[in-house]
Amino acid sequence: MNSDFNIRNQQAYPFSDAFTAISSGNKTQLSYRLGDLDLNEVRLTHNDNTVILNIQPYSHAHLIGNMELFLSGIKAEFHADIFKKFADLRWKDCSSSELDALAETWQKHMGGGHEAWIAQALAMARPFHFSLVELRDKWMFVLDEENYANSMSLDSFVSLSQNKVMSETARKQLSDYLMTLPGYDQADMLKGSISPKAYEMHAFHTMRISSMLMGAGHRNNKQRTYRLGNAIIKYTAALPIRDITAVLTDDILSIELVHAESDFKAVHIQQEQCKN
Repeated sequence: MNSDFNIRNQQAYPFSDAFTAISSGNKTQLSYRLGDLDLNEVRLTHNDNTVILNIQPYSHAHLIGNMELFLSGIKAEFHADIFKKFADLRWKDCSSSELDALAETWQKHMGGGHEAWIAQALAMARPFHFSLVELRDKWMFVLDEENYANSMSLDSFVSLSQNKVMSETARKQLSDYLMTLPGYDQADMLKGSISPKAYEMHAFHTMRISSMLMGAGHRNNKQRTYRLGNAIIKYTAALPIRDITAVLTDDILSIELVHAESDFKAVHIQQEQCKN
């Protein structure tokens, strides 16, 4: 474990470190080239005198789409080890055991709750990972973050456990999990009925595993296959900000700041007569 690990030495940061700023009168024009970033990878905020552009790029190719976001809630002493193990893993060629290891690491550091709940979630994840990787390797399934999340339903588990395309090993692992799921009954399933209790418990398990995906990836993003680091770009104005507008044209983010006027102006004082 290395508490001195600095993720900025491990990733690319191709972003300008400042806005281009032009001031005239009570207005300031800021501009920033976003490159191939999508709008849902940036967040623009401001207060009375500072504008902040928060950049969080996402790589759809990697199991961990944004490494800094993934590590943000984990103690710094574990960052180096986690980065070494998982930073280069990709959906297209990861093994089921590598997916298992990622889920176990996430539960260890972020899962919280009772150990039995974590064990049950991991017992769900292992046959799930084995099956998805098998389907991917048979060229029958595109394994990515979106399809991973969409395949977690109980109906999907049941369907895969009955699918003759799957290997006997995969079907048995799925069936073994289903048979331990509270409320699940094989005979009822064959009649087309699954109890609400089984759906509830399965959803509880999948929620614990799917949380590691962070919800940062968007299918309509540019399908970036390389990893970029996060960046925070700040601009502090000399005058208070009264209004702000932002427009993205091609890859240029243009921001107009309207400032409160600094000159003193006379204020008319209205006089009223007191009523006795």
